[in-house]
Amino acid sequence: MTFFTTSSPLYTINYWDDANCYFTLGRSIIHGLVPYKDVYEQKGPYIYFIHSLAAAISEDSFIGVYVLEIIFAIVFTIFVWKTVRLFFPYTRSSLALIPLQVVVTYSTFAFYYGDSAEEICFPFLAIVVYYGIKNEIKGTLPDKKQTFVIGLIAGAMFFVKYNFDALIFGYLIFVLVSSLARKKYKDLLVRVGIFLLGFALAIAPGILYFYLNGALNDFITAYFYNNIFLYGMVQSKFHIQNNLYYISYSLRQNEHIYLLLLLALFFIGATKKGVKNMYLLMTAMVILATYGMSMHMFYYGFILTALLAPGWAMVAFLYGKLNDRIDKATSSRSLMRFVPVFLIVIVTATKFITHDNIPYLMQPEENIPQVQIGKIISETSNPKVLTYDVMDGGFYTYSGALPANKYYCFLNIKSSLKELGDSQDEAIRNGEFDYIITFSDEFCWDKYEIVYSHTNDRLLRDAFGLIEETYYLYKRVE
Repeated sequence: MTFFTTSSPLYTINYWDDANCYFTLGRSIIHGLVPYKDVYEQKGPYIYFIHSLAAAISEDSFIGVYVLEIIFAIVFTIFVWKTVRLFFPYTRSSLALIPLQVVVTYSTFAFYYGDSAEEICFPFLAIVVYYGIKNEIKGTLPDKKQTFVIGLIAGAMFFVKYNFDALIFGYLIFVLVSSLARKKYKDLLVRVGIFLLGFALAIAPGILYFYLNGALNDFITAYFYNNIFLYGMVQSKFHIQNNLYYISYSLRQNEHIYLLLLLALFFIGATKKGVKNMYLLMTAMVILATYGMSMHMFYYGFILTALLAPGWAMVAFLYGKLNDRIDKATSSRSLMRFVPVFLIVIVTATKFITHDNIPYLMQPEENIPQVQIGKIISETSNPKVLTYDVMDGGFYTYSGALPANKYYCFLNIKSSLKELGDSQDEAIRNGEFDYIITFSDEFCWDKYEIVYSHTNDRLLRDAFGLIEETYYLYKRVE
């Protein structure tokens, strides 16, 4: 994670707009601002609460995010390994693949710059996959403790990005049908109650937080109504040709995800019927929730990583077979016995060398507009800032500013949520901001003038190629 996520201390900034929006909301929370009521964003509240923990560690860097990303990666690695061990004992076939699994998972293009909602959530969904496979191999229903944990995870996912619950929904359908087929009516009712208890306890802190802050209606409107209806309008306008391009781009750039998913399906196909049916149902639900939307982004498929443990079991099986053949064909001290290890080292080294974020290691601050613009803004006490036609990008973090307007930055929902643009334009006309930041476009505002522009030497990665970054900083005319 030190090398792959740009939240790491080895990177000057985390370059991703989404990650910076989450972090700004996290900083806002610890300063008493309430998401949706005081600061508008469209993801679930728990991703902001998580980033408030990160901001409590460090407000002017992503060190806290980096620490949390390591924890999430550890959780994922443990449960992938535990799932593989359901099919193979504690041998080098399962243990030796851990470094490879970690590197391959976090070197994918879908990881982008690090700190996505998908990255935070799929480690916990991998726990559900582990429970499901373990129980079906044993021919049992999830026990009470497992059911409670699954309920907690489902509730947490619901308040991060609710379509992530598709995997759990698929598993619940399977458990329901399986319980009815086995005539386990009483056990089913008990588990439904336990699941709902876990789910309720998971969402209760969020509901209580918004209720106590008088923001429950704001939360419901922004997270549910606006996302379902208004953001859906944005998605429906997303041209089908663009959508198909993004999906094909995702397939090409994140090939390991889809290759391992195919290996997983092949491997699961040779297991018990119950395991196979359960896994296919979970996979179908995740694919439907991920690709059934009218708009697709190239990192959406990263959530499929939660399903890839059986793919790694297939890799472990092939790895073990290769070891067995070498053992039979050579003496115990032969260098040939290290061929599988050599393969792992080669793949790992290649992933490090070719990873998209590596060129941005230790970038000098003078090359980064967010840092340079942040320094100018920070010269003003308690600056009021707006990123007008661009998402946050890190300008709030590196200037130390907090949102001065509920609609503090550009969001994709702007074309459908009229209030967003109107609020920003009115505040600009009234001269309410000290600084405004725009991306690639110059605007003519009576009370503002351009005081700085920065064309970045670094080219921004985008699914349609490489685009050049140019930012303009406007300052209010006194």
